[in-house]
Amino acid sequence: MMRSVGLASSVFVCAFVGFLGVPSGFQSSTQAAWIAPPDVPEAPAFAARAQHGRFGLRLVDLTDVQRRRLERNTGAVVVKVFDDTPAFYANILVDDVIIAVNGQPVGTAADAVAKLRAIDQSAGPATVTVLRRGQEKTITVTFR
Repeated sequence: MMRSVGLASSVFVCAFVGFLGVPSGFQSSTQAAWIAPPDVPEAPAFAARAQHGRFGLRLVDLTDVQRRRLERNTGAVVVKVFDDTPAFYANILVDDVIIAVNGQPVGTAADAVAKLRAIDQSAGPATVTVLRRGQEKTITVTFR
């Protein structure tokens, strides 16, 4: 009985940590990574270290359930799109699964963050390929 209570508590903590986001160097099964503008008031203080790219996204790794449903092991799930950001205006949506950035496949949330950070925003628009409701869609992200 105690064992199941402990498991339930662990699941809650992991889900809570996954919701809030953690620095991209943090290793956990619910690793999350922020790509948020610095003026977002709801961003936890530790997220400031991972705010490069200014796309306006919060990403997490695929869960085991999502992997089975999507029949894939790779990708980063969008759990938050911040208003008035490049991702918002490009119509990237919560629950989209990012599978490629500028044609380069994405393995995990940390991988997606690294690829998004590496984009030279002054070079022009970027492309983000997502899975949305089972359909692959390539979205052009323009920086203002």
